[in-house]
Amino acid sequence: TLAQKRIVMVTPYLTPPRWLIALLDTAVKRGIRVEIFIPRDTDIKFLNRINRIYANQLSSLRINFYVQNKMNHAKLLIIDNGEALVGSQNLDVVSFYLNNESSVSIKDKKFIKDLNNIVDNWKKGSVKIPKTKKKLSFIDKIILVIIRLFFSVL
Repeated sequence: TLAQKRIVMVTPYLTPPRWLIALLDTAVKRGIRVEIFIPRDTDIKFLNRINRIYANQLSSLRINFYVQNKMNHAKLLIIDNGEALVGSQNLDVVSFYLNNESSVSIKDKKFIKDLNNIVDNWKKGSVKIPKTKKKLSFIDKIILVIIRLFFSVL
């Protein structure tokens, strides 16, 4: 179903494929609030910079990013208060195209309410990334080009 009000995503690694970026952009343009939670520091250190690059780029699309102070390895998608996915899939191209991932689809209202309560608590301890688009450094631009070139063949 199409989201009506809110999409929440939680992921430790953020290298979303272009089609997902386009879907999120379309949702925002339809008035849907999109919130993505990422950790400040991941367990794979070079991905910290990549997370920040994508969060900076996507926040210019009016996607709301929250940075958590602790590593959070959760993978979660909540659409409005009606559907949720919990599983092993990160918001990265490796999870979408190379890894075998699985998720559980949830439509139980009480369970989704509990998930929303958990996310709301995470939000209280998070820092929201401002929606200003900072110019990427030369190195960040190179990193982004390499990621897009490498994963465009998938």
